[in-house]
Amino acid sequence: MTWAEFEYFVADWLRNRGYTDVRLTEHYDLGVDIVAKKDGITWGVQVKHYSGLVGIEAVRQVVVALKKYKCDRAMVVTNSVFSRPAIEIANSQDCVLIDGSKL
Repeated sequence: MTWAEFEYFVADWLRNRGYTDVRLTEHYDLGVDIVAKKDGITWGVQVKHYSGLVGIEAVRQVVVALKKYKCDRAMVVTNSVFSRPAIEIANSQDCVLIDGSKL
């Protein structure tokens, strides 16, 4: 699966979990790949198709990009796993992490 196919996979995964208005953003790597809504909350979702650990930069990017995309909450989804520092910063920023084992 390519990174682009993985973004579509994640968009469908979100829809199947009750998210609405799911849309992919332009691919300029500004931190949010998908915007979706659930229970009145607008989510900015960063999608990472990696073979190694996803680090803190992915979390930082999505948190910083929330305002640009008018999102309330952040989420990072990967087919891989997150580094310990990424998990720690995500917890401090109320950012939801979804790794490959949860997909």
